[in-house]
Amino acid sequence: MHFMIALLILSGVLSLGAFIIISTKREFQKTEHLSLAILSTCVYIAGSIFEATANSHFSAYRAIIVEYVGLPFIAPHAFLAFADFYDRRINIHLRRSLFVFPWLCCILVATGNPYNLFYRSTSFVTGPPLPHLLVEPTPLYILSVSYTLVLLLLTQGMILMQIKERKGHRHQREVSLFIAIGLPILSNLLYLFGFTPYGWDVTPVVLAITSGLVVFAVQRLNLLQLLPFAKSTIVEKMTDAFIIVDSQCRFLEANRAAMEIYPSLKAVEVGDIFTELDDFSESNFVPFGSEEDYPPVRAANGRYYHVSQTNIAHNGKIVCTCIMLYDTTETQNLIHTLDKKAAHDALTQVYNRGTFFQIADMELATIIQQGGQAVIMMFDLDYFKNVNDSYGHQCGDEVLQVAAQRLTKRLRDTDVFGRYGGEEFCAFFTHISADNAVELAEKLRQCIEVEPFMCEGHRIPVTMSVGVAAYDSAIHDTLKDIISDADKALYVAKENGRNQVMLFNKSMYNE
Repeated sequence: MHFMIALLILSGVLSLGAFIIISTKREFQKTEHLSLAILSTCVYIAGSIFEATANSHFSAYRAIIVEYVGLPFIAPHAFLAFADFYDRRINIHLRRSLFVFPWLCCILVATGNPYNLFYRSTSFVTGPPLPHLLVEPTPLYILSVSYTLVLLLLTQGMILMQIKERKGHRHQREVSLFIAIGLPILSNLLYLFGFTPYGWDVTPVVLAITSGLVVFAVQRLNLLQLLPFAKSTIVEKMTDAFIIVDSQCRFLEANRAAMEIYPSLKAVEVGDIFTELDDFSESNFVPFGSEEDYPPVRAANGRYYHVSQTNIAHNGKIVCTCIMLYDTTETQNLIHTLDKKAAHDALTQVYNRGTFFQIADMELATIIQQGGQAVIMMFDLDYFKNVNDSYGHQCGDEVLQVAAQRLTKRLRDTDVFGRYGGEEFCAFFTHISADNAVELAEKLRQCIEVEPFMCEGHRIPVTMSVGVAAYDSAIHDTLKDIISDADKALYVAKENGRNQVMLFNKSMYNE
C-alpha cells in the first residue's frame, strides 16, 4: 500500500475518532455545528481515499462527488461552532444563508458539472504521487475556494477577538484553536500555488490534524466546559429578565425570562429598532432610552416586575442600555396580603408603622443581598401642636390627611410610605442616589409649603422638615440604623430653623 494512502486512512480514522468524542459529549451544549464540521471532514477524507484508489475517470469523479458532500460544509459549520461557543449571536436567516453556496457547489458536482459551470474540464491521471482527477477551474470553483478561506479567516478573527477581550487570562486554548483553523488555510494556499510535494493536495491530512487539535481543546483545555456555557445556563435560568439595546435602541440580546414576559421578542432579530414594549396587561409599557426606574408592572404571565434601566459605557461612551426586570411578585403579594389585614393607618390611609417596617425591612434585605441603593426620609410637620391648639384636633386630622395625600401623589409605586407616629411620616426608597433623594425631598417639602391647608374656612399655613439618610453598608446593618440617622438629620433640620431638608452626614453623630 502506498504510504500516502495509508496516511489518508490514518487521517480518516483520526477524524472519525474526533467526531465520536465530540458527538458523545452529551453534557455539553452548542456542539451541533462542531460535530457536523468534523463529520464533514470525515466524509471529505473518505472521498479523498476513494480518489487515491480510483482506476478510471469514472471512479475518480464519483470520489469527487463524495468529497463535495463534505468539503464545502466544513467552513460554515466551523464558523457557526465558534460563534456559538463565544456567544456571538447570529440570527437564523444568516445561519441558513451560509449554506446556500456550499449546497450549490455540491449539487453542481453531484449532477456531473452541467455546462462546465464548476470545472472547465476534468482528466484522470494515475500519478504521481497517487491517482487523482486533474481539473481546470472555473471562476465559480475559485469563488468556492475563496468562500471557504474567508469563513476560516473570520473564524480566526473571532478567536483573536476572544484573546483581546480576555486580557490578563491564559490563552493556551485560543492559541491551539487559532493554529487548528490556520493549518487548513495554509495547506490550501500551498496547494493552490504548487508548493506541495508532487502537487499533492494535503488538505485532507491537515484537516484530520485540525480535528485532533479541537479534540485536544475539548479534552485537555476544556473548550466547552467554560464560562460562556456556565454563563449562558445561568442567564437562561434567571427568573429576572434582561433586554439589551444599543444606543440607537436596536435590539442586541434578551434572555428566556424576558421572552416569556414579552412574547413579541421571539420575532425580534438583532439590529431591529424598537422603542417600547406593550405586551404587559393593564396598558403598561416600558419606554427605552433613559436611565431610570419605572413602577412595577404586571406581565401577561400574571407576575409583577420592577423595571429599571442602566446605561453601559465603554471608554467613556454609552454603548448600550440594559433593561432589567426584577420579579417582585412575592413582594407585591405580601403587600396585597398586608392590605387585607388593615395594614394602613386609619386616619391617613398610608401604611401604618408596623406595615412600613415589614415591607421596608424586606426591601432592604434584597438590597443588602443583591446590592443597590436605598434611602430613608423622615418627615415632620413643623409646629403641628399649634395647629391642634389653634384650630382644633379635627382640623389637625384633616391637615394630616391632606399632607399624606400630597406626599403620596409625588412618590413612585415602588416607594414605601407610612405614618411613623403623630405628625411624623417615613418613606423608604430603592434605586435612588443620595443626591437625587435630596432633590426629591425638596420637592416634597415645597408641596406642603406652597399651598395652605383649608379647614372650616381657615387657611392654615403648614411647613415640613425632612431628614434624609442613604444606606451605607459600612455603618448600617438594619433598617432601624438608617432610620436613626434620618432622624438625626431631621433633628438638625429642626434645630436650624425648620422647613428645610437635611442630608445625614457622619458629623451629626457628635451633635
